[in-house]
Order: sequence, then structure tokens, then C-alpha cells
Amino acid sequence: MFAFMRRAWQDDGEDVLNPQRFFPNNFEWPPLEGTAAADAADWARPSALRSRFAFRFVVGQSGDSMESMRAQDAAMNAELTAFLTTEVYPKLLEAQHTLRHTRLYYSGDVLKSYEITRTLMFDLLWAVGSIAFVVSYAMYYSGSAIVSCGGLIATFASIPVAYVCTPADKTTIASFLAVFLITGIGVDAIFVYTDFWEQSLRLQRTDTRLVYVFLRAGKSCLATSLTTAVSFLANLASALQPLREFGLLMGLCVLGAFVLVTLFVPALILVQERRRARRKPQVI
Repeated sequence: MFAFMRRAWQDDGEDVLNPQRFFPNNFEWPPLEGTAAADAADWARPSALRSRFAFRFVVGQSGDSMESMRAQDAAMNAELTAFLTTEVYPKLLEAQHTLRHTRLYYSGDVLKSYEITRTLMFDLLWAVGSIAFVVSYAMYYSGSAIVSCGGLIATFASIPVAYVCTPADKTTIASFLAVFLITGIGVDAIFVYTDFWEQSLRLQRTDTRLVYVFLRAGKSCLATSLTTAVSFLANLASALQPLREFGLLMGLCVLGAFVLVTLFVPALILVQERRRARRKPQVI
């Protein structure tokens, strides 16, 4: 096999056929069979074999418009991505589990991106479980499904708002942690507003209670939100770009969550109170 690969490269002369590309850098070629050097030499057998697959596509023809060529290029890339993710990737995983005496390693832009996306999708399932637990506890604590669900929806709305305000072309992997972090930060603010609403029962008028909640709960949440946002925004001084982007995104998420919760949660509490008032039996 070594002789065939070596002679094919020497006869053709193209660099793409250079067999050295498929072996480690410190690999030394064994002498050709049938020579005296082959009988006397003591050479180490290779421990790894590397295969590289290069794909070339012909896009368009002479005279085609640039728009047409871009459309064909996008279609070919989509077909290649589908082929690698639906046919090649499952075979690679199967080979990793079935091969006994061989370790299989693979790499590629499409496969790497697909694996990252696939891993993130599985990790988001944990976020769904944590959100379900948080919603259940918030409903138990506040006694209202409207306030709990509406408050969390307002909290999660801060993520797309912060993403739009973040001047970044691509989202880093660390940014997906915002889903987990903003859940705890937002539900804390909801608890603060519901607690201060309960403390305002001594006040008679509804508008007075709302002013009390906005002044007391809003002041407390503003202080905690500002300190939390500043701690995340401090990452802007980092030399690592992913850390800077994550700090900016989380800082904007915290501030956005404070604004949205302050706008919607007191209104939802008022809606819930009016619904409870209608359900109470009236004594004539």
C-alpha cells in the first residue's frame, strides 16, 4: 500500500496526491519492498491515518448573472449541508461506537457547526425543565397564573430586545446562557412586586397601592438590576471578544427585564385583583 501511494504521487506530481498529508508529520516512509534497504531497515509502523475529502462544485456558466450564481451556490451549499448532517454524520457516530481497535476523529466546518447547534438544542431542554419549575413555584407563591406567566413572558422578551441592541454579527455560544440566567433574575423581580402589593393592603385606594408598589418595589428592583447589569457590563473590559459580547448581552437583558417587568407585572396584578373582585359573592 505504501509503495502504491508513493509511486502514484511521484508519477503524477500533484500535491493533492502527496501521501504525506495522510500521516503524522514525524512519519518516515519505509523503504520500497524488494530492496536491500527494506530488508535491513527497522522502521516504525504508523499509528494514525488521516483522510481528507475536498469537494469542488461548478457554479453557473459563462454569461450568468451574479445573482443567479449566488442562488446556485446557496442551493449547492444547502444540499451539501443536508448530505453531511443527515447521511455522513450518523455514519460517523455509528463508526465511533462500533469500531473496536480504531479511534475515529473527524472535523469540518459544517459538522462542527451542526454539532454545536445540536448540543445547544439538547441543552435548551434543561432550560425548558427549569422554566416549568419556576412557573409552577411562581404560581404557588403568587397565587396567580396570569401574573406568573405574564411576568416570565415579559422577562424573556428582554432577550430578543437585548440581541437587537447588541452590535454583533454572530451570537457566541456563551450567549445561550442568558436563557438560564434571566429566568432567575426575572422571577426575583416578580416576587418583589407581588410582595409589595400584599404589603399595601392597608391602603384603601387602588391607585395609591400602585404608587406604593412602583415607589417601593421599583426602587428595590432598580438597585439590584443596576448592580447586576454593571457586573455583567464589566466584561466589556475583557480582551476576549466572546466574553465582551456575553457581558453586553446580559447587561442589556437585565436592564430590559427590569423595564418590562416594571411595566407589565403591576398591570397584571391589577387585572388579577379585578378578576378576584368579580368572583367574590356580593352581600345585598
